[in-house]
Amino acid sequence: MYAVANKSTAEQFDVLYGRLWRAFMKPDADDLSQHERQLLHHVPAVGGIPLGDVSNHLGIPKSSASEQVKSLERRGFLSRRRDLHDERRLSIVLTAKGQARVAADSVLDLDRLAAALKKLSSSERVALLAGLERLTAAAPKASSPGSVFSAVRLEAAAAQPGRLRPRVPSHRDP
Repeated sequence: MYAVANKSTAEQFDVLYGRLWRAFMKPDADDLSQHERQLLHHVPAVGGIPLGDVSNHLGIPKSSASEQVKSLERRGFLSRRRDLHDERRLSIVLTAKGQARVAADSVLDLDRLAAALKKLSSSERVALLAGLERLTAAAPKASSPGSVFSAVRLEAAAAQPGRLRPRVPSHRDP
C-alpha cells in the first residue's frame, strides 16, 4: 500500500518521512525563518555548542551558520561565549529569550498534524505511536555521551511538548 517500487524498507521510510516532513513542516514565522528556527533547536538548552558543530549538523557552510548566529544574537535569541573547556573557542548559547522561544516552538505545524491524526482510527493512532516508539528504541544511540546530539539530550528534549527534532530530508543526521 505504501511501498515504493524497487526500494528497500529504509529507502521507503526515507521517501515517506520526506513526504511527512513537507506536509507538516511549519512555515517561516514572522520573526524567524525556518533555517533560524532549526538553528535555535540545535543549540542545547544547557551549555553551548561550537559553530562548527551546528554548521556540520545542519549541513550548511560555517559562514552561513555564522551569519545566522550573528543575526539571532542581534535579536537576543543567542549569545556567544568562551567555551568552558577550551577558552580559545566560542560557544553558541541560548539566551533566556532563545530558551523560551525553543520551549514554545515546534518545527512541525501541530494543528495540521492533529487534523491528520484525527482522520485515523483510535487503533491506527495507537499503532502508529507504538511503531514510532519501537523504531526510536531500536535506533542506534549517539556514539559520544557528551555530545550535544547524544541520545540522552535528544530524548530529554523530545519529552518536552512541542520539541520535535526531525531531520530535514536533505540534511545529514547526527
